[in-house]
Amino acid sequence: MTLGRRDLIIDLVLIDLFGLVLRPLLVLRWRPEALESDQKSGRKRLGRTTLRLLWALGFPIARLFGVRLLIGAALGAESWLEILSEFADFGAWPWAISIVMFATGVVRLALLQRVIKRRRTDP
Repeated sequence: MTLGRRDLIIDLVLIDLFGLVLRPLLVLRWRPEALESDQKSGRKRLGRTTLRLLWALGFPIARLFGVRLLIGAALGAESWLEILSEFADFGAWPWAISIVMFATGVVRLALLQRVIKRRRTDP
């Protein structure tokens, strides 16, 4: 297998992973209505929503630290600049995936705050 073909396979797998990470961000616009209807009917999903929020905000940061330590230890890269310049695919994709996951968490947090604020103002 040639190096170009191997890079193509790696990029295709990473693009698929990026699509899986991007999907929750695209589906989020229906979430506030579902959460509001659950709260009005008496079902509480605050625990599950909090866990999702912690996952979406904490995992991308932990992932970037893990990738940095793994590549730094295994390949001797000292900084993200070295990782991005020497290993472009293995450096750029974790950043792209982590940024999308973190953005999903930020949007989820904003929607949750909006639902909680409406709940406080509505009798």
